[in-house]
Amino acid sequence: MQRRPSTFPLIASQMIAMLRDPQVDLNKVVGAIQRDAATATALLKIANSPVFAPAVPISTLRGALLALGIRQVGELVIASAGRTLYEVPSRAEIAMFPHLWKSMFHDAMANAFTAGRIGLEVRGANSERALLAGLLIDVGRPIGLHLVATAMLDGMQRSDDFVVGAAIEETAPALGGTCVDAMRLPVELHAACRPDIQTPTIDGQIARLVAAIGTIQRRGPKVWPAASEVRLRAEQLELSPNTVRSLFGMRTTYLAQAASFG
Repeated sequence: MQRRPSTFPLIASQMIAMLRDPQVDLNKVVGAIQRDAATATALLKIANSPVFAPAVPISTLRGALLALGIRQVGELVIASAGRTLYEVPSRAEIAMFPHLWKSMFHDAMANAFTAGRIGLEVRGANSERALLAGLLIDVGRPIGLHLVATAMLDGMQRSDDFVVGAAIEETAPALGGTCVDAMRLPVELHAACRPDIQTPTIDGQIARLVAAIGTIQRRGPKVWPAASEVRLRAEQLELSPNTVRSLFGMRTTYLAQAASFG
């Protein structure tokens, strides 16, 4: 049975709106996060992770906000809330492709943080939209993996991870587009998260650039098309070759951080 596309978590949409307000009230941010127990728990875990290594363990949301800053907390909440899109329906599916399931979410986190960082530097971009677009640009990958795992559990011959990954790379764009459509995002967010291939928005271009870098770093079967995509999007965003090279290192760093988050 095909997996029903997820709706995007409310807490993430609320954080995007609050980050747009330069005078956002700290109490309002704490209140929004407190109403989502899973996200609050994940944020505290991340704030106490080796990546941030606080001198004293952080036990409250307010402490996390004061230690990390509202913007960084907001970005972490948005990305962490996206975990629901990567939840595995059954233990049998996890056992079948444990590395692929976990790496897909780590890739999404790395895409999100890299895109959000680029969005701070590119004229006309919106960092929060870019971050969300980066988080969702490859959302078709877990949907595709679910479909493959389900078929194998139903009796289809087992394939190795490379073959499965190649099949997912081919089908992910269409599956991801269907998922994003089902989220009923506001028009500007939809345009960023499901970028038009020919004329994407600036935030959509950033997401496509970051996703292409991810494809290259995974060394999948579509490396050469991804390299062409990187060149095209870099030119459209007016990024220098040195900047593009730095993005590869930046995404690698964020990928390592995502893995440390669990």
